[in-house]
Amino acid sequence: MAPGKPIRQFRAPNAASDGDTIKVLPGTYNEAIIIKKNVVIQGSGYETTRIMSANDPTITMSTGKIMWFSITSTAGDGASVSGGIITNCVIAGCARNGVFFPNPSTGSIKNCVLIGNAGYGAKSASWSSNGSAVNCIGWKNGGYNDFGSLAGVTYCDGSVNGSGSNNINSDPMFVSGNDFHIPPTSPCYQTGNPADVNPDGSRSDMGYFGGSDCPIYPVVTKVVIIPSGNGQVQIQATAQANY
Repeated sequence: MAPGKPIRQFRAPNAASDGDTIKVLPGTYNEAIIIKKNVVIQGSGYETTRIMSANDPTITMSTGKIMWFSITSTAGDGASVSGGIITNCVIAGCARNGVFFPNPSTGSIKNCVLIGNAGYGAKSASWSSNGSAVNCIGWKNGGYNDFGSLAGVTYCDGSVNGSGSNNINSDPMFVSGNDFHIPPTSPCYQTGNPADVNPDGSRSDMGYFGGSDCPIYPVVTKVVIIPSGNGQVQIQATAQANY
């Protein structure tokens, strides 16, 4: 599969080669996904690209990178991450944990929002030996902590039970319950890892709209496919800039 080729179904990771980038058009994808190749799966923004299922978990990954999605499981964990990275995603409303790191795991999450999950926002199977989080926000999760027994939690907002440093536990001041922009008055504004930067070169924010993988390009909000009648189609897209 050629890098950057848009897809409509998540069967594409099975056909992809290591190093490919798979771009996913807006839509709600009701399916479980297994990522076991070193590919980048790039959504069109959490606002319009949703992966949700009644599976436990919705996403299973051992390598690769997934970014710019909303992720939900109505049956259990949103994602099980034994390797690879989830970055700049919103993981919300899961029946158990937002992200689970099995034993062993070298996986990580970065600049994610973990909100409204019934269990922990992110949890490790072993005490302080698996999984890491940086620049993430955990908010209103139902577990004992937003980040439970991870190997390392740094520059995150939320309650932490495990090893970590430079964390806070404050209201992130989201614009609304489904708009995860933060204002300059937020304690998460430009307080992420100083080694990481926002697209404008400033110190990274915590949360979805921060860090080096922040979606700076316009987010596609609508796609219309118009058949031409001669075997070809015309694609019209509407987008908005979110940074």
